[in-house]
Amino acid sequence: MTETPPKWPTFEHDTLAGAPPPPLTDPLPPAGPPPPDRRIGAGMLLALAAILLVAVGLVVAWLLTHRGNDSKATTVTTVLVTTGAAGASSAPATAPPTPSTPSTTVSTQATTTAAAPPPPPPPQPKSSTMPDVQGQTEAAAVQSLWAKGILASLAFVPGSDTLGTVVSQAKPSGTTLPFHSHVQINLSRGPHDNPPQNVPNVIGKRLTDAVSSIQAAHLRLIYLRYPVTSRAQAGKIVQQSPLAGNTAPGNAQVLVYLGAFKG
Repeated sequence: MTETPPKWPTFEHDTLAGAPPPPLTDPLPPAGPPPPDRRIGAGMLLALAAILLVAVGLVVAWLLTHRGNDSKATTVTTVLVTTGAAGASSAPATAPPTPSTPSTTVSTQATTTAAAPPPPPPPQPKSSTMPDVQGQTEAAAVQSLWAKGILASLAFVPGSDTLGTVVSQAKPSGTTLPFHSHVQINLSRGPHDNPPQNVPNVIGKRLTDAVSSIQAAHLRLIYLRYPVTSRAQAGKIVQQSPLAGNTAPGNAQVLVYLGAFKG
């Protein structure tokens, strides 16, 4: 009896495995996101070029603005001008320039100096000495008396001298008198004996109003400043000579004392 040889399983007919044939190559990895593109794009190149141009422009601008600034900055010094003992102002001193670090900005500092308190007024003298004013004009005579601390009282008398010339004085020169005493001086009425005019009352008036009143009476006015302790009297007439109601020749000068406040 003849035996049939057994059939060996082949690759195509693997009944034992019962599975598809194994792959010939390694399987591909599962698909995922593509790797990032690390190449420099055109947009990034343009941005880098713009930044570079801005940096170059800043450097050029800095060089242009700082060119010629190698010199040292000059410090501005304020010099205070003071008044010397003789009353003349001293010339302002010029301070030499002080070198400092280079800078485009110069700052000025003003120095404030506290003013020294004024010296106390000299003590008022207790007596005066009568000067010689004969032959002087009225204006010169009253000023000479005032400088010695004497107040003039005017009286017009007949005389051949020019109107207002001092022909006599009530106290001889060298006489010692209390400070601010009144001394009469006689003035010439002039060779033509000008017609008398009534002297108006200007006590308490402002200087401009006093001038108007005196001129309206065909007279002239001269004044001296008289120290007063009341602010209400400052700038007003506090004394006059001749007194109101008396007469003076036309075009004669009436002397008034204008209050000056001394605080």
